[in-house]
Amino acid sequence: MNQNRIVLLAKKPGDIIKVGEYLGCVRDYEGNILETSLSDLNGVVLYQVGSLQVIKDGPMITYGSFSRRKDERKEKITNYWATGTR
Repeated sequence: MNQNRIVLLAKKPGDIIKVGEYLGCVRDYEGNILETSLSDLNGVVLYQVGSLQVIKDGPMITYGSFSRRKDERKEKITNYWATGTR
């Protein structure tokens, strides 16, 4: 049995997505839909495969959510390097 699949993505890196939004599908070489991918969070597409062919259970698309809480790591890192205090 052939494990290779064709992925047809509807989004590209940088696209904003919402919960339940269609991201793409995986088809076999005969065109039958094997899997449909929907977003399970609000966020942004970070990465997608650069090829139409993907292996079974292989990566296809990566996305992440936005954080609403304040993240002070950037300021801490900037201050660390700016002040020379190590």
